Amino acid sequence: PATLRSIKPNGSTAMRDSIVQGTSLMLDLFKVINDQGLAQGWNFVHVILTDGSDNASKVNLEQTKAVLKLIHDQLRGLNLKIIFIGVGVDSSTSNILKQLAAAAGENGTYIDIN
Repeated sequence: PATLRSIKPNGSTAMRDSIVQGTSLMLDLFKVINDQGLAQGWNFVHVILTDGSDNASKVNLEQTKAVLKLIHDQLRGLNLKIIFIGVGVDSSTSNILKQLAAAAGENGTYIDIN
């Protein structure tokens, strides 16, 4: 809680970079668990919560979609759900979040909160 209170947003959002990094970590973690024969006992939820458009990422939209498609291709709807939540986002950002959720196939869900 103290750490969250100390964060001062400065208007920069690197959402795609965060999604790629988080998704890659989830795939790596799943691989380790799967290699140990424990994958059936674990489920993961990756939540992406944003209130703004991406204005600071180095990764483009197509690269982000490709990483999310790996979730669909490798996990086929099992073990990992990715939930994109847009809070008061504009229609352009909402459309991008819908595209990202669709790239993850049945693993992805988009929720628009206004």
